[in-house]
Amino acid sequence: MPSFPRLLPLLVIILTSLFASCQANPAGNIRDLSAIHDPVTWQPVANSAVEDSFQITDHRQLEEAILSSLGAISAEDFSFAFELSSWMMLMLVHDENPVARRQSLAILGNLAGGWLARCDASFSETDHPLDIEPAIALLADATNATELEAAAAAILNSATPSVYTSLRIMAALGRKIHVIPVDEKRHATICSLALRLTVVGITAAVADADADIASSAQGTLDLLNGYTG
Repeated sequence: MPSFPRLLPLLVIILTSLFASCQANPAGNIRDLSAIHDPVTWQPVANSAVEDSFQITDHRQLEEAILSSLGAISAEDFSFAFELSSWMMLMLVHDENPVARRQSLAILGNLAGGWLARCDASFSETDHPLDIEPAIALLADATNATELEAAAAAILNSATPSVYTSLRIMAALGRKIHVIPVDEKRHATICSLALRLTVVGITAAVADADADIASSAQGTLDLLNGYTG
C-alpha cells in the first residue's frame, strides 16, 4: 500500500472528479472543501471564490461552515452519502483543525446510524481471510444492480480493509450507485458494506492523539454496537 503522502493527491483527484459531474448542492460543497486544501499536503489554501460564496475568509471557520452544510446530507441519499463518508474519513485522518475533525467524526456517526436505522444495514466486526482486491475489482467492473450487490457482498466477505482502502471503496461505491439504479431489496447488502467501511474510519479514530476525538469515536462505536433496531 502506498504511503499516505503519496496516496493523497490521487485520492483527492478521484474524489473531486466523482462530484464534478453532479450538479446538486452537496457536490458543490464537496468541491468547496477540496478547493480550500492543497491536494498534495492537505494544507490550507486560499480560494477567493469559496470565501466569497460563504463570506468567510478564515480557513478554519470556512472549513467548519462547509462541513455544517455537508452534515445535512441524508444517509439515504446513497450516492452523496457514500462519497461524503470517503471525504470525512480523509478529513478525520489528515486535517489539522480539531473542530473540523470532530465534525467529520460526527458526520460519519450520523451516516452509519442512518444506514442501521433506516436502510436495513447490519453491523458486524467479523473479519475474513480472503484478499479484498478481487472483490474491489468486481466493484470496478459492475455495470448493473445485480453485479453491484454481488461486489458489495464479496467485499463484505473479504478481509477488513485499511482506512485508505475503505475510503477508496466508498468513493467508488458512491460513483457506481449514482449511475446504476438499485432497487430496495439490495439496500441491505450495499448499506451494510457502507456501514462496515465507515466503521473502519471511526475505529481508527479511537486511537487518535486528540483525546476528545478518541473518546467520541469510542462512544460512537458503542452506540452502533448497541443498536438493536
